[in-house]
Amino acid sequence: MRIFCITMMISLALSLAEARSKEETKYIVSKSSLTSEEIAIYREVLENHFEWYGTLSLADKTEPFDRIDGNSFRFDKEAESLKGIIFDKAKSLSRVVHRINPEVISNQKIILVNKNSVERTYGSGILTLSEIVFDRQQLYALVAYDYYVGPLSGSSQTMVFKKDGEKWKLYLIYSVSKA
Repeated sequence: MRIFCITMMISLALSLAEARSKEETKYIVSKSSLTSEEIAIYREVLENHFEWYGTLSLADKTEPFDRIDGNSFRFDKEAESLKGIIFDKAKSLSRVVHRINPEVISNQKIILVNKNSVERTYGSGILTLSEIVFDRQQLYALVAYDYYVGPLSGSSQTMVFKKDGEKWKLYLIYSVSKA
């Protein structure tokens, strides 16, 4: 009986270690910093296109952009205005993510949190930002966010930004809400 219990404990420990290892290798965190263009787009999202009250919990790493389907992204009627624009599908399929650096959140009531270690409580949400996918000319950029408040509540938006001189301006939004 004692040997059985020891064997079960070892088996359980190995299973947990394997599960943790799989979770850690799910994404590869880039050693390179965000570019100035990426920082500008993330700041535009946080400063002008996402509202919150109090302090916002922002995931400390981006997530892959997973909304590309074929050679285009999943928009309905709005996609007509983006015909002919080809986005970098390879980047959207990449498992590489970036750390959100302090330049993105300066002058904001935002705290960076590890999404996987945040205790899920109702009433406090966590915002995750996707990697940014640019078109071939780097005139358009796709970025998505997911805001989770609880297991059945939250929202998602995919945004298209267009470069206007030196600034990135919102061009199109597609929203999905869970309630």
